[in-house]
Amino acid sequence: MKDKDTLDHCIQQFRDAIDETQEERDTAEQCRDYYDGKQWTDDEIEALQKRGQPVIVSNRIAPKVNALIGFEKRGRTDPKCYPRTPKHDAEADAATDALRFVCDQTRFNVSKSGVAENSIVAGCGAVTVTVVPDDKGEFDIKINHVPWDRFYRDPHSRQRDFSDAKYMGVVVWMDEAELYERFPDAEESIKSSYGGDSDDVGDTYEDRPRFMWADSARKRVRVMQHYYKEGGVWHTAIFCRGGYLREPQLSPYLDDKGQPECPLIAVSAYVDRENRRYGAVKAMLSAQDEINKRRSKALHRLTMRQVVAEDGAVENVAQAKADLQAGE
Repeated sequence: MKDKDTLDHCIQQFRDAIDETQEERDTAEQCRDYYDGKQWTDDEIEALQKRGQPVIVSNRIAPKVNALIGFEKRGRTDPKCYPRTPKHDAEADAATDALRFVCDQTRFNVSKSGVAENSIVAGCGAVTVTVVPDDKGEFDIKINHVPWDRFYRDPHSRQRDFSDAKYMGVVVWMDEAELYERFPDAEESIKSSYGGDSDDVGDTYEDRPRFMWADSARKRVRVMQHYYKEGGVWHTAIFCRGGYLREPQLSPYLDDKGQPECPLIAVSAYVDRENRRYGAVKAMLSAQDEINKRRSKALHRLTMRQVVAEDGAVENVAQAKADLQAGE
């Protein structure tokens, strides 16, 4: 596949991921807002304020989610390798020590908790497992948590671990100066990102609060770290709307059979019939609305001063209301 065709193909995959997961991402954003205590819309708040009704938020979701995260932390175990035969005991112990060292060095527990929270609230979470060279010419393993609103994936994937996905990726926004420093040979691609179409590619992955391929005012560009299968083999590329920042290549990470592998590891809590990912919070939204609206209405009724009288009990209704008000 030619480079231009490959770039168009990668951009189209990103657009497909945005278009076909919009409902899923809307629900994830709502779940995140409810967890953070933002449980009334602006229109609902305006309507309540007009009638003098209090805006009550009795957040039952946050304690539940925090308890689930606590269960994850309490149930943590250290990795351990077991030998297949008694003569491999020493090798298994060495592998166990290596795994535990990597987990400690990469603060794996922090990344694991981040993925757990994303899965419970938004529906899915991810990490990247990569290596970077150090000053001594050796390599350090890095396990980095990918926030749910920076992860995109093949919308046709059905497996909870995305093992059947044909592509996945990470969206980041980078300052123009940093891009020139990291990709000095991609100046034309960076500049071209400010031109072209201004199509809506969703607001989940935007540099808040705008959505576009680049922000000319702040000199920031949307960058995709894209992993995709071509001919059944994982490839990777880094691109922006204007072109490649790093040309497509075979993934440098290999599996136990020596085949290129995707370093982006993702998981989802639940998957519905339409392949939409969702977490435990989705089932709590309706009940949370009922609690807030019932308590708001009850408090409004309790604080309202009302009089029930038969027709003709007072000569002047307006004067009676004024007298009642003055007597408060």
